[in-house]
Amino acid sequence: MKQISIKTETLTNNVLLQSITKLHNNHSNLYKVESTIDEYCNELNIVCDFFEVEPKIAVLLSVIICDQLIGEVRYIHKVFKIIGFSSLEIISLNNQINDLVKRSWVKQSHKTFPYVKETKSNHTEYIVSQHILNAVLCFDKELLENDKPVDFTDGLMKLRNYMKHLVDSNLYEDEMYDGVQQFLSDFNENSFLKEITESQELFLEEKLIILWLSSEYIFDREEFDLDIVCDVLGFDNNYTYNIKQRIKNDNSALFSANYLSFINPELADFSSITYGDKMLDLLNKNCVKVEQKKIKHKFCQLIQPDDIEFKNLFFNDKQQKDITKIIDMLSPEKYKKMTEKFKSHKMKEALSILFYGLSGTGKTELVKQIAKKHNRLLLMVDIASIKSMWVGESEKNIKRVFREYAEALKICDLAPILFFNEADAILNKRRKIESSSDQMLNSMQNILLQYLEDFEGIFMATTNYINNLDDAFDRRIFYKKAFVLPDENTRFQILQDLFPEWPSDWIKNIAADYELSGSQIQNIKRKLLVDSILFDLDYSNKELLLNYIEEELGFRKKNKTEIGFFKN
Repeated sequence: MKQISIKTETLTNNVLLQSITKLHNNHSNLYKVESTIDEYCNELNIVCDFFEVEPKIAVLLSVIICDQLIGEVRYIHKVFKIIGFSSLEIISLNNQINDLVKRSWVKQSHKTFPYVKETKSNHTEYIVSQHILNAVLCFDKELLENDKPVDFTDGLMKLRNYMKHLVDSNLYEDEMYDGVQQFLSDFNENSFLKEITESQELFLEEKLIILWLSSEYIFDREEFDLDIVCDVLGFDNNYTYNIKQRIKNDNSALFSANYLSFINPELADFSSITYGDKMLDLLNKNCVKVEQKKIKHKFCQLIQPDDIEFKNLFFNDKQQKDITKIIDMLSPEKYKKMTEKFKSHKMKEALSILFYGLSGTGKTELVKQIAKKHNRLLLMVDIASIKSMWVGESEKNIKRVFREYAEALKICDLAPILFFNEADAILNKRRKIESSSDQMLNSMQNILLQYLEDFEGIFMATTNYINNLDDAFDRRIFYKKAFVLPDENTRFQILQDLFPEWPSDWIKNIAADYELSGSQIQNIKRKLLVDSILFDLDYSNKELLLNYIEEELGFRKKNKTEIGFFKN
C-alpha cells in the first residue's frame, strides 16, 4: 500500500497529527514528571479515542508513528524505557504489542529468515503499517481496518500475506493462530474455513498447515515438502517432529481425514505430499485460481477445438439421424436449455454418451468433430496412463481425472467434453478377483461409477465391445449409439470425399465389392500418398490400389473374382 500524498495545509489542520507530534516531542517526560501527563491530557484523549487503546499504548503509537514519518525507527522496548515505564509495566504491555501485530498495525522493520525459528527477543524493531500511517495523515478512522476480501480467492491471498507477517513477527504458534482466527472473521461463514477452524480433530499447528497450503492452491502448486512448510510457518523442531509422529502413527487428521495425502503412499515420503480429496473438494467449491487459463491435465490430453482438423464424416442413413440428433443436442443453445430443464426437475446437469461398435467406424473422430463444431474443449483420457503399479494409485488417478474436469468446467465458458476413448478395459464387466490387477480394475470401475452418478457436464466414451459392458454403466450412461460398417452408399460417399480425382466408376465398383470401413479407406489413401512421394509411383495406380485394399481386408473380399474396372 502506497503512502498517501497530503497537502501541507491539510496536515496543519489535522488535530490527530498535531496531538501525536506533541506527545512525541514530550514523550521522555510524560511519565517521569507527574504533572506532564495532565498537561497533555487532551492530546492523549484524542489519540486514545482514534485508536481505541489505553493511554500507554497511545503514547507508544504516537512516538513510533512520528518517528517513522520523519524517517527514524527505534526499538519499541527502548522507547518504553525512555517514556519512563518500569520493567513490570513493559512486561504487562507485551500482550498489547502482540495484539497490534495480530491486527497488522505494526510489523518488524526487517524480514527474519523464515526457515529458522529465532529466540523471541525484547529488542525487536517495529514499524507502523502503511495503512495506519495513511489513517493518521487523512485523519480517517475507517482506514485503520484492513481491506476486506472481495471473494474467497482474494481472501486466501490476503491470508497468505498475513500469515507471513505473523511469522516474520516471531509470534508463537498459539499467538499466531489467535491472529489468524481474528483475521478470518472477515470471511464471514465460508464453509471451508469454518470447517477447518472449528474442527475438533485437528491440532492447532495442523490447522495452520492447512490454511497455509490453501493459499498455495490458488497458485497451482500441488506438491509440498512438509518439513519446508513447517519451517516457513516458523514451527520449532519439536512441533515438526510431533506432527510427523502423529502422521506415522495414523493419529493425525491431516492424513486420516484426507486433507493431505502422500504422492506415493507406499513410500510415505514427507518431502512429497499433496492435497487430499477432502481438501480439494472443499477448495474447488469456493476458490477460483489466479491462473484461470491454465487447466491441469496430467491424465488428460487437452485438445483445443481449433487444433482439430475438420473432416467430413459419413454414416448410414439410420445412424446419421441419431448422430445428427446428438450433434444438435450439444450445440451451446440446446445444451443450455436442456441442462436448465434438468435443473428445474432436480436432475443433474449432465449428459453421458457411449459410442460402441467395430473399430474404424468413426467413433473417436465424431467426438472430435463435435468438439470442433461447438467450440468445446476436449479432455481426452489416456486409460493406460491412469493405471499404476502402486496399490491404490490407479484409483486416485481416476479421481484426479474428474477433478481436472470439474476445474475445467468452472473455467470454460462452454462445458468441455470429458472423453474416455477406447474405454473397453474400464467399462467391461467387473471381474472375479483372482489377482491384484483384477482388484485394481474393479476398484477403478467402482470409482468411475460413483463419479458418473454425481457427474455434471458432458461425458463421452467409446468401446468396441458393447456385450462386455457392465450393467451398472448401462444404467448411468444416457445415450448409447451403435456404429456399424458403412453400407455401399456410405462407402461411395467416403471414397468420393477422399479420392475426388478418381473416376466415378472406380469409386462405384470399390464401394460395391469391398466392405471397407472409413479408417481402412483412409489407410489406403495414406499408403498411396507415401508411394507417390517416395517412389514417384502413379497415385492412381490400379495394381497398387488393389494390393492395399486386399491388405486392409486381409483378403476377405465380398466377391472373390476381380472387379471389372481392373480388367485389361
